[in-house]
Amino acid sequence: MRPALLAAAAAALAIFASDAFAQALVAKYEPGQVRIYGRTVKTETQTRVGRDTRRTVMEVALQRTEQVIEVRPDPPGGRILVVDVPSPQRLTAFEENGKDALAKVPEQNRSQPLPAGLQVQWRDARGQAADQPTKAAEPAQAVDFALAEMRLLPPDPLKPGDSWTREVDFGAAKASVTTKYVDQRSEGLTRCAVLSATAAVTFTGDAAKRLTVEQMSAQMTVALDGSGILAATAAATLLERADGGEQRLARTFQEKLLRSERLAAPQADKAKADMARIDRAVDQIKGKDLDGALAAIESMIQENPQPTWAPALQSLQRAVTEQRLLTQPVPLARLQTMLQDLKNNRDRAAAQGNVPQVAQLDQVIRQVSTVNLKTLLDQANDPDPINRDLSAFGLGFVQDEQAAARLLAMTKDASAQVRGTAVIATGLQGKAIEPAALVALMKDPDVRTRGAAAFLALRTLKRGDPAVDALLPHLLETLKADNPWTRLQAISALAMLAPKNSVPPAAGLIAAARVEKEERLAPVYLQALKALTDIDSSTLPPYEEWLKRQPGAPAAQQSPPAPPAEPQPPDKAPAKAKTTTPKG
Repeated sequence: MRPALLAAAAAALAIFASDAFAQALVAKYEPGQVRIYGRTVKTETQTRVGRDTRRTVMEVALQRTEQVIEVRPDPPGGRILVVDVPSPQRLTAFEENGKDALAKVPEQNRSQPLPAGLQVQWRDARGQAADQPTKAAEPAQAVDFALAEMRLLPPDPLKPGDSWTREVDFGAAKASVTTKYVDQRSEGLTRCAVLSATAAVTFTGDAAKRLTVEQMSAQMTVALDGSGILAATAAATLLERADGGEQRLARTFQEKLLRSERLAAPQADKAKADMARIDRAVDQIKGKDLDGALAAIESMIQENPQPTWAPALQSLQRAVTEQRLLTQPVPLARLQTMLQDLKNNRDRAAAQGNVPQVAQLDQVIRQVSTVNLKTLLDQANDPDPINRDLSAFGLGFVQDEQAAARLLAMTKDASAQVRGTAVIATGLQGKAIEPAALVALMKDPDVRTRGAAAFLALRTLKRGDPAVDALLPHLLETLKADNPWTRLQAISALAMLAPKNSVPPAAGLIAAARVEKEERLAPVYLQALKALTDIDSSTLPPYEEWLKRQPGAPAAQQSPPAPPAEPQPPDKAPAKAKTTTPKG
C-alpha cells in the first residue's frame, strides 16, 4: 500500500475512533497564525406605540481578521489581534403601520458608514478572552456577554450527544447556558464538531420589569484539530416594554472562515513589534497624551502600512483626533466643517428612526459646542447667514446663559433660515420666551419659522398655561401651512397644549385631517384627537360624531378649510448649508 493510502486509512480509523470516545475540544495558537472571516449582521426592529407600528431592517457585512501575535504555554493561550472592517450599514426595509415606506427615505440616508475596529485579546484554550470583565454595567453589555459565552468550548471532553450546562451571573443579568455536541462532520479534509447552544437570560434590577430575552441561540462548526471555528451563526430577540408601547429587536449573524494562513517567522516578528508600538500609543491615550498617541499612530501608518491593519489604524487615528477636538477649541473653519458633518449625520440618523445614534450624536455636538462656545458666540454676528445658522445650531446644545441670550436675539435675525434655526435651538434648550414674542413668531412670514415656534411652544409650555390661549388661534391657522413639517409641529402642539375636550382645536384638527394629503401625517391627527378627547380610534368618524354632540360645534354644513398646496420642502439656506430641523 502506498504511503498516501496508509495515511488516509489511518485518518479514517482515527475518525471512526473519535466517534466512540469523548474528545477534548480546544483552541490551539501558533505565532503568525491568521484567520479571515466573513460576517453578515442583520438587525430588525419593530416598534409599537398605541396603534402605530414601525419596522426597520438594517444589514451590514464585515471582514474580521484574527492574527496570533504571541503565545504562552502555561496556561495555554494566545494574544490575538482582531481587526473588523465593515461595509456601510444599509437600511433595507422600512414599514409604517404595515405599509412599505422605504421610498420615503432618500437613498443617501439609507446607508451609514461604520468605522473599522481594532482590539487585542489574550484567549485561553477554550477561546475565552482572559481580560474580559466578568460583570456587565448595563443590560446591552450583559446580552453581549451571553452571546460570547455561547461561543466558548466546553472545559471537559464531550462526545456527540453530550451537553454542558452552566449558570452565569453577569451582574446586570443572569443566564443559564447549555451547549450540546450535536454531530461530527467533515469540512473538506478537516474533521469538525458541530455545537449548538441556547441561553435563558433574565435581567436584574429595574431592567427585569421592562426587558425580556425571548430567545438566544447559536451554532458553531469547530475544527477537531484545534485550528479554530470554521463557521458560526447566532440569533437573539429582545423585547422592551414601556408606557404605551413596546420595541422588539431581533439580531442575527452568520460567520464563515474565508481563508487561513501562517506568516513566515520574519513577518510574525514584525507584527509583534508593530503591536508593541500600538500598545504604547494606547497607553498614551489612557494617559491623556493625545498628541503623543496621534504622532505615534501617524508614524506607524506612514512608515509601515499594512493592508490588514491599515483601516483599523486609520479609525484609531480618527478616534484620537476626534477626542482631541472634543476637548480643545479648534479654528473656526474646522469647527464649521465639524458642525456641518455632525448635523448631516444627525439628520440622516433621525430620518432612519435611529434614536440611539441621534442621542449619541447629540452628546458629541453638545461637547463640541460647549468647548467652542466663545467661537460660536462670535460667529453669531458673522455677516454670512450660513455661518450664523451653524452658530445657532451649535448654541442650541449648550446649556449656558450666554448661549440662550444670543439665541433669543437671533430669533429676530434678518435671515429666515437663521430665525427658524434659532427658534428650534431655543426649544432644544427648553428656554421659554415672552408670550408676546412667541405669538409674533407664530405669525412670522416664513413657514419654517412658524413651525419652529410651534415646536418651541410644545417644549416650553404645558396644558393650562395662560400663554396657551393666545397661541391656539395661530396654531389652528398653521394647520393650513403648505409645509408638512410645519403642520406636524402645529398638530403636536395642539395635542399637548389645547384644553381637554375643547371644541375649536378638535374641530380644526378634524377639518385639517379631512383634506390632509401627506399620508404619514394621518395617524398624527388621530393621536392628537385622542389626546384631546380620550377617544381611541384608528379612523376619523368617531371623532366627527363626538364633535357633533358638543355644544358650540361648527355647523355640519360648514366647509373645511381650503386644502393646503402640494407639500414643499422648508425654506433652504444658501447652497452650502442644509435646512436645520429637529428630526425623529
